[in-house]
Amino acid sequence: MGRRDGIVSNTIQTLSDRIHDVLRERLVNHDIPPGEPIRQDAFAAEFGMSKIPVREALTRLEANGLVISTPHKGYLAAPLTLEEAEELFTLRRLFEPATTALAATVADADQRADVRRRLEALEEAPQNMKRTADERLELLETLMAPARRPTSLALMRHLFFRTERYVHMAPESGALDIQQVHSLLKAWLSGDRSKVETLYRSRLDARWSAARVNAAP
Repeated sequence: MGRRDGIVSNTIQTLSDRIHDVLRERLVNHDIPPGEPIRQDAFAAEFGMSKIPVREALTRLEANGLVISTPHKGYLAAPLTLEEAEELFTLRRLFEPATTALAATVADADQRADVRRRLEALEEAPQNMKRTADERLELLETLMAPARRPTSLALMRHLFFRTERYVHMAPESGALDIQQVHSLLKAWLSGDRSKVETLYRSRLDARWSAARVNAAP
């Protein structure tokens, strides 16, 4: 019986992971607008499963600040506020540029080869190709990981999707954004610590400017 219980638990967890990722992307893209109620029964029906994995996914999303639970109303997509946006971007500016700059100076050959492949893929990609939030996070993880600062990496992951909700209308698919990323990757590959830190901070500042517009009442 114990083994069967384990199989059932693992199955629910797998379903929860799947729903979590789908809901997170919809929240970030505002397919579920800020303040919108999240109907567990509707999502359970959409995915053809019980409400248990949906509830588990929502619990995790609440822990990450993407949804809130209210008495008698269930879960809502977390609202956007200027105060929260300022706090989130201020925190990211404190450690991400410096951590990424350090990573650029200590990365090994394999890590540099990985970033070089990403740069080549970026150069070959259509200028109007939309990147998902997961893809953008994966790139930041790749750039920061060589620094071997697990706390900073974990904090970046925690803050990332919350800040992305504020910049969902930023020009992620535009030539300007691709040019910024291109310049950052080239500086990282050259090991130019000062330039990496400056470019990373500049990109955060640009996204903070977009966030102010989206969070304005």
